[in-house]
Amino acid sequence: MIKLNLGCRDRPFPTYINIDIDPNNPYADVIDNAFELNTIEDNSVDLIEAIHMFEHLSYLEANQALSIWFKKLKKGGILRLAVPDIKKGAALLLLTNNLNPVKTMFSGSQRDQWDFHKSTYTKESLMQKMVAASFINIQEWDWRTTWPHNYIDTYASTYWPPMRKNYLCNNGEEVDLGGICISLNIEGTK
Repeated sequence: MIKLNLGCRDRPFPTYINIDIDPNNPYADVIDNAFELNTIEDNSVDLIEAIHMFEHLSYLEANQALSIWFKKLKKGGILRLAVPDIKKGAALLLLTNNLNPVKTMFSGSQRDQWDFHKSTYTKESLMQKMVAASFINIQEWDWRTTWPHNYIDTYASTYWPPMRKNYLCNNGEEVDLGGICISLNIEGTK
């Protein structure tokens, strides 16, 4: 099974091919541009994940990426995206009147030349973009029941206040620590 973690930065996933554009990233298995994927064969990938990477692409780059990712996936392959939920970010700004908790949702952390956000999405706009790129079975996915997100901390489980997450226990019970997930997690199938 071939699984890609695009824009891995400092969060590589076990059993995945971790891809990043930064040639100095020690966590990347492959250095490649995520919306070109020149090193990956067409129709060869079972799962592509872009966890808080897609918003770093312009709307035009995002369209190109979806087209390329569709080509790289096998029939029945899954594209799994996570982006900041801009509706929740806007609501959080209005609720707290404090830009600090949400400014990175809108503009990125700006740690280097690649860490700027160029686009924002609502659930509806992201789903429409995936439909336009020919993906089917588009739906939200839950980090709490999706490996490796339920095993290691990824941006798909970003909560406000930080670490006030909602967990699923092995016995099926939920533990709600009072936070709200501010990551929008959507997947689709080729």
